[in-house]
Amino acid sequence: MASSLRSRGDKWGHDCVRPNMPAQSPAMNSNTSLPVIMPQIAGQQWSCHSCGDCCRTLVGDLTNDECASLDAHPWEDKIGAKPYVRIGRRAALNKRADGSCVFLDDQNRCIIHAQLGEQAKPLACRIFPFSVRRVENAWQASFRFDCPSASASKGKPISQYSSWLTALTQQLPYDYQLKKHDALDRGLLASQDEVAIITSRLSRWVKEKDLPVHARLIALSRVAVTLYDAKLVNVRGVRLGELLDILWQSATHGIDQPPAESTTRQRAMLRQLAFVHAEFVTLDELRAGLVGQMRKRWKQLNAARRFFAGKSTVPTLPGITGQATFEEVNAISPASQTSDVSELIERYLMSRTTSRSVFGSGYYGWPLAAGMAALTVSVSAIGWLARLQCAASGRSQLQLEDVTLAVAIVDRAATRLPAVGFAAERARIRYLTVEDGLARLLHSYPICAETT
Repeated sequence: MASSLRSRGDKWGHDCVRPNMPAQSPAMNSNTSLPVIMPQIAGQQWSCHSCGDCCRTLVGDLTNDECASLDAHPWEDKIGAKPYVRIGRRAALNKRADGSCVFLDDQNRCIIHAQLGEQAKPLACRIFPFSVRRVENAWQASFRFDCPSASASKGKPISQYSSWLTALTQQLPYDYQLKKHDALDRGLLASQDEVAIITSRLSRWVKEKDLPVHARLIALSRVAVTLYDAKLVNVRGVRLGELLDILWQSATHGIDQPPAESTTRQRAMLRQLAFVHAEFVTLDELRAGLVGQMRKRWKQLNAARRFFAGKSTVPTLPGITGQATFEEVNAISPASQTSDVSELIERYLMSRTTSRSVFGSGYYGWPLAAGMAALTVSVSAIGWLARLQCAASGRSQLQLEDVTLAVAIVDRAATRLPAVGFAAERARIRYLTVEDGLARLLHSYPICAETT
């Protein structure tokens, strides 16, 4: 597993612990006795196939102990480069000019792994494409779709990694304390039982085979809109589950009637959300200092304005090969490979719901309604980014490869990129709850050619 946990903006990811803290002995660390709760994703498989993608696109943070371990070997003489670099108080595996890790050989194998064994690799490299965060009396595992083998579901059932992941959590660099902020609403925290109730409802809705995935998402968006105005303080425990059941039944009633087309402003908001998800910070940009960061910020602001305007050529986005105009993106037809594409989207949604990364501590501390709305918007962002890649490739209809790339981009940012959780993005999503905006965007940018 040659890889890294680093996504854009936040090195170990929002849903994982951070390195560079004083290491504690296992006897002092309460992490050692905690079980791991695996995400329940039907049919999801994974094994490392040594594609090297993670070693090229992600940035691997190191603990102080891992830096010391690298210093104990003459790596610079062997690989012809410094094994790691420091960025302020942080340290990360060094990169070559082409963006690949200095420990990646020409067969896409990790040199540390080959010479010293897997146990010698940094923890961030070993744990990918999983990540963990503390929940009540356990570690909650998440699964990442920015690994090609993960998105293609190639390898062993991920349930078989439970004991392996449990062993890795015992090596976490410090005693990570639980932060309780699973918010139902502003100032109203959910109990663990209520989190379980919500998670079970969300996963059940995602799996509801009586409705196409597209229709399920539209219904979910309308449940989220209703929850924004609901007074949940008097609807607690099992009554919360009963309320969610009623809202779902109401949202699915008459779902065969498609929403209206999205408005110009709603589409502009979506393009900006897609841009935020797709942004990428390279190791060189992290090392560029204040001037480099200001230059990067200026480019981001200019690009954000162009995405809002939606005219002429789409600014270059990391991960998207080629270019297209905004008009060409809007002209792309949904995919006809509905079984493969729908199955990928369903696995992504199951990953988010069963890893409890829809709201609260799993999603920037956002309350339930905002997190659910953000989940549906993320699928619209996938639809838009997939169209961009499709148009840039000179095709007119979405293919599985376009959707796979878009899922990887969006999932890499969701829960791990701080900018996605900023107040500005929450306000943008709140705006889209007005006038059925969430459902209208899903209708304007469908991923599959399904009828509701």
